[in-house]
Amino acid sequence: MQNESPVETKLYDVFLALSPNAEYLWRTRKNEMKPWLTKLLRNANIQFYLLIKWLSERISQRNYLILVSIIIGIVAGLVAVLLKVLVHTVREWIYGNDPTSGRLGFVLFPLIGVMLTVLYVRFILKKPLTA
Repeated sequence: MQNESPVETKLYDVFLALSPNAEYLWRTRKNEMKPWLTKLLRNANIQFYLLIKWLSERISQRNYLILVSIIIGIVAGLVAVLLKVLVHTVREWIYGNDPTSGRLGFVLFPLIGVMLTVLYVRFILKKPLTA
């Protein structure tokens, strides 16, 4: 995955989710699959926008807001469950079989979190770091 554009990286991630032996297929037949995956993503975006347009034309604004609220609630609930599972998995990985043993994860994870926060504030929010 070196020297590839962000679009190719996204296409690779989608293809990895679709196929069990994606790594081998991506390396051997990448140029054959890129147009197919690009078309799949473009069609998915078009279908999504057509669905939104159809919904806005067919139902009232009140019902549309209720429907969108339900969808957002379901997605937020699924994300909360995913976050809980990820936190539990990381906790189990850090502690391992013996919770009394010292692990390097206790030092690394807070450092990684601080570094990611600094990068986010500095490069994405583009705000200066002040004390």
